[in-house]
Amino acid sequence: MITGTLHPHLREYFQGSVIPPWLRDFHDGPETALHDLLRGAAPLGHLSGSEPDELLLNWLRGFGPESPYARMLDSALVHWIDRHWGEPLLPGAHGNATLTAQAWVWALDTLAASPAMGPGGSAPPREYPLFRAAALLRERVRHDRHFLDAMTEGRARDPQGRAWVAMAMHQRDRQLLEEWWRLVSLPPDQPWYRGQHGLTGLGRLPPKDPARAGGFNKELAEGLGRLGEALWRRAEEGWLPEDVAYEEFSSLAHLAMAGSAFSDRWRGYWRHLVRRRKDEGFVAWLPIPPSELQKSVRGTGQWSEPDPAWADRAKALARDMRQPARATLEQADKLLAEQRHYADLTGDTHFLVRTACHFSGGVRAANPEQALAWAKMARATDPWNAYSWTNEAAALVALGKDTQALARYSEAILRFPNDAVARTGREGVLRALQQQGRTAGIKQAFPTPGETTRFDDPIRTEIGQNTASLSENQEGQTTTGYLSVASTEEPYVVMNREEITLLTTDAYLLRGWARRGGEDDPLLGTGVHRENARRLLEKLSTQSDRDPLAAGESGMLSLATGDRQRALDLLRAAVKRFPGSPRVRYALARAEREEAIAAADSSAMTTRQWKKLVRLDRHLLPLEWLGPLLLAARLSHSDGELQKNLGRLAVWLSPKFTRAGDKDGSGLPFYTWWGSTVYAFLFGAATVQDPSDPPDMQEIRGRLQGNYRELVTKEEELVYRHARR
Repeated sequence: MITGTLHPHLREYFQGSVIPPWLRDFHDGPETALHDLLRGAAPLGHLSGSEPDELLLNWLRGFGPESPYARMLDSALVHWIDRHWGEPLLPGAHGNATLTAQAWVWALDTLAASPAMGPGGSAPPREYPLFRAAALLRERVRHDRHFLDAMTEGRARDPQGRAWVAMAMHQRDRQLLEEWWRLVSLPPDQPWYRGQHGLTGLGRLPPKDPARAGGFNKELAEGLGRLGEALWRRAEEGWLPEDVAYEEFSSLAHLAMAGSAFSDRWRGYWRHLVRRRKDEGFVAWLPIPPSELQKSVRGTGQWSEPDPAWADRAKALARDMRQPARATLEQADKLLAEQRHYADLTGDTHFLVRTACHFSGGVRAANPEQALAWAKMARATDPWNAYSWTNEAAALVALGKDTQALARYSEAILRFPNDAVARTGREGVLRALQQQGRTAGIKQAFPTPGETTRFDDPIRTEIGQNTASLSENQEGQTTTGYLSVASTEEPYVVMNREEITLLTTDAYLLRGWARRGGEDDPLLGTGVHRENARRLLEKLSTQSDRDPLAAGESGMLSLATGDRQRALDLLRAAVKRFPGSPRVRYALARAEREEAIAAADSSAMTTRQWKKLVRLDRHLLPLEWLGPLLLAARLSHSDGELQKNLGRLAVWLSPKFTRAGDKDGSGLPFYTWWGSTVYAFLFGAATVQDPSDPPDMQEIRGRLQGNYRELVTKEEELVYRHARR
């Protein structure tokens, strides 16, 4: 029999009808009942066909936001989030990663929709019925945004995206502003469909001046413009079909405008945007007739604009950075504060990042601590600016923090594989360590005098880093999973994502350098290279059950050392545990391809693995054709399949090859550099292949076989740049 504070509410709500059995269980044990409901194992009786989030919200609406049910549900969600955060598989989920992800989606959708069940009006977020659970979620996501992201399998099942919506709906301050700008800008590591969540965050952002509440939301307008430009750019670069990109922008634009009573302000914003971006094809997407765009822009002062004087002020201050006075540093901070304010209003971080990097480089010799502070600010503001990474690494070198500098240069190589500064900078640090006598055997990591190296080969090996790390550990520094790669201590049971990223970066660079010796990485099968690979594998293997990056790289290392069966077994288990991880999916596709080549049996590779990879991340689109192409060139006796994949890939690659021309690779956008390089490996560097002319398949097959290692490197560059889960 039900007793206690919830009992009268249940009787009143159901008025003699049958009380659902789950509510009885919830009354007796809220935490256990909620867990059973979210994992689809709760007794629901005649409501068994209903979605858990719909039931929770319907009862919240019925009982009221201040009812005992609301308080119990808030507490149960707090307990559930706290208890299961960090668990890749929920208890009772029978090892099913999809069920786990769906449980989180239901919980987060409940949080996201709960404000609508609140007191209404202008009630502050703290009075929302599930505010405590939403506050805990915000704390956890800001501390670790990789946990939910690893569960994402697409737009329909995206726990991280749902978390952003829940956090947006419960905003009580403007601390998440930078996150919203980043989402609408569609950085390379974010799925294109998450841009709408950035708009939700901007739309629900509390105004800086409470007196302006209810007025026209300038941040939302600027965010919509930035998202539209980002979608157009992805379509222009070939990552996303133009019709998909346009439909996404168009629907979001009309939704935002329909919910606003300021149609004149919207028209004014579109004119302002056209004036700022008049040369871009994106202008044709704007939801305003061309005749309206031609009208003069009145009141342009209402929109934030960069100060034309910033450039001259920055140059003048930079000249004084070699021996800066206190007044110079104060003026520099003042300029950066102005540019930060502009970035907060518009999402445009270009001026802030450029100036911070410029100041950091100028003051590095005189004040490396200040240089590092400005460099860190630049990288945190825009982690997809190559200069912000290499500039921070240079500041760390100036401070004598060589191991940290190596880590920054190494991560920069993954993010920006065509950036020459990152590669030469990392090599310079390794050479400096050798000269200091802190690295044993470091000469093996470099070419001998007169030996030429490929610009796009990953920089060598981790021997020097491992030995340098040992030296620093012996000096009494705190041992971490990254610094103890070459030590004999037992690996930590749990590593954080930063440590795992550093280890996977080590492994990536080690495999890339070893690949120079043969397509099957024979250098990892002998001597010190194998020992380094073994130690990295031991470290990563301890994390493979809880982190997709560790699981994927463990499989790649096993494959690189020649243990294909171990790689296949590990990755087939990992893809069930992390079905939404592009890193794991790519590693499995690679392992299957290597097995098919070794066994001379094309059926050993599942072609749909490459299609699934693209569904997980549209940035990997060319691998849908390149992956099978590399196998068909080795085994297929028919040119039909080879021609099919080759033709589709050529259509995607040829515009990049044309744009690249004779320009230096380090000065090109990544997608242009990558596409033009792959095109040259397939068709040669002389000219663009006419699609109407059938290629010489014997010549193409020869190129594919002869450039196999280089094309595998290109695959990895694409995956490791974009896939961060």
